[in-house]
Amino acid sequence: LRQWSFISPSVGKFESELPEARRGFPGAAPLDHWPHIFKDFKERGYSTLFSEDCPEFGSFNYRLHGFTEPPTDHFSRYFWEAAGKTSVHCIRSQPQHQIHFNYIRSFFEAYRQQPKFGLFFFTDISHNNLKSIYSCNSDFLALLRGLSEGNLLNDTLLIVMSDHGFRCGQTRAT
Repeated sequence: LRQWSFISPSVGKFESELPEARRGFPGAAPLDHWPHIFKDFKERGYSTLFSEDCPEFGSFNYRLHGFTEPPTDHFSRYFWEAAGKTSVHCIRSQPQHQIHFNYIRSFFEAYRQQPKFGLFFFTDISHNNLKSIYSCNSDFLALLRGLSEGNLLNDTLLIVMSDHGFRCGQTRAT
């Protein structure tokens, strides 16, 4: 990986060490002035992206005041808020996960020769229904294969994580 020899001042901070940004707390303000790993990578010449498909549970907006300015070069929150859903997990008859996969692919293609740092969160499809995630398995495999076969993952660290899963109900006991 290119230029991973720096230590990010954003990493390792407790929320209590940062300016107040929690909803409902006195003096709370948006996150624009918080240190962010996005800023650290941007300063080192990386193209940056943050995308999550479920604005109502957004990492920086559910409990916090979010941003007044996009924190990355590519910030999809406004798209996902405006898109709405015409049916479960679809936007105008197109699977929501496929729209997100296309966005990932276009980011990798647009910055093929440039270092990039992106975080993508897929929440909507699995957050409240364990069975829904199966509908995108083959598409996810196709995305990973396409990125790999297109040499778009060269000099890349790709980390895949999942949502926390069910928090209550019978499924949790399995």
